[in-house]
Amino acid sequence: MLSALCFGVMMMSSIECSMVQPEPKGYGSKFSISVPSNITVEAGLCVKVSCTFTYPPSTITEPYERVWFKGDPPNPFPEIEVIRLIYMLEPSERECSFILKDARKGRTDGEYGFMLKWGNNQHVFSETVHITVTGISSKPDMDIPPLTENQSDTLRCTAPGYCSGTTPTIKWKGKAVESFPYVIRQDVKETSNGAFIHESEFSLIFDSTYHNTVLTCMIVYMDDIITEQHVTLIVRYAPKIENGSKCSISEHLSTCVCISHGVPLPIITWPLGLTSQDYNMTTSVSDDTVTSTITTSAALLRGNDTVMCLSKNELGQASMTLTVNFTKRGEEDPLQGPGHCNLPWTLASLSVTLNGFLFLGLFLLVVAWKRSKAVTGKEESQTYSSLAKRDESVYDTISQRP
Repeated sequence: MLSALCFGVMMMSSIECSMVQPEPKGYGSKFSISVPSNITVEAGLCVKVSCTFTYPPSTITEPYERVWFKGDPPNPFPEIEVIRLIYMLEPSERECSFILKDARKGRTDGEYGFMLKWGNNQHVFSETVHITVTGISSKPDMDIPPLTENQSDTLRCTAPGYCSGTTPTIKWKGKAVESFPYVIRQDVKETSNGAFIHESEFSLIFDSTYHNTVLTCMIVYMDDIITEQHVTLIVRYAPKIENGSKCSISEHLSTCVCISHGVPLPIITWPLGLTSQDYNMTTSVSDDTVTSTITTSAALLRGNDTVMCLSKNELGQASMTLTVNFTKRGEEDPLQGPGHCNLPWTLASLSVTLNGFLFLGLFLLVVAWKRSKAVTGKEESQTYSSLAKRDESVYDTISQRP
């Protein structure tokens, strides 16, 4: 009896369960929405907002309209475009994602709400989205391949943002686009996921004068909203030796200086045929320039000798033959011994010196002779006076006798 009763209850339960129909897709037990409460977008760019909602089937009849508004429900915002952004929805969900293009301060920023409209009815969801527009901070993406002298390379610039808003203007600035004619191409590409890419490119044969110059890509959006990116170009080139390289002799030392620039940085060598103990070498580097200085005895590098400076990197090499010169015109060559180059001047100086001594000797002789003559005259005068005095004394004595 009891088992029969239980069996009957089970049969009734199974019949009741089989009568429950599955819930139609897109229906929910109540109105609900899933959307971010705050969104920030940069001026000039676009913003995509992901959104899903559900609704009860007993309340809404199809077809219905999805409407986004700004501020109050009676004010739909025409710049909002409802898009498909979510490709994996739950059975009870419907999509309400939207996109805002060409964001501008004072117009795009604000509070946005969502509502459903069917027949003469509507339902406004309580959740809202607050959108804030900031100044643009995103930079263009510049694709610069390795640049090599005398080779053609293509440079590309891609604008930030991936929406199909107003096409921005892409401009290039810098020596690379100002010195020679070039062709700039600007294009819009749509990717498989619906993104839009705005880019510009140009091709040019580069040389070493473009190395370390600045290239700028500027993006101009609606209302003169501008963002730009700067890149310092690195151009690889074979070494070049500057004309300031030289050799000189001063104070029994020979000094040679070789200045070379290249990218990668070159290495300077001196094929002198000397051992490392015979000379001293120092090297200094500044940016892409190398300065190599060697110092050795003037007995090893003489005046008018020639020395080769060799500069090399992985792209090539350059050489220059330098002549050893005296530091000052008429300077003595220490290799030839004292007086070799200045012999005429030495003889002239010696002649002047000897003449001076001769003149001085004659002058002293004349002075001595005059002094000697003066002394002799004085002595004779004194002798005469003495004799006269003696004679006078004899006569005086004779006259006094009685």
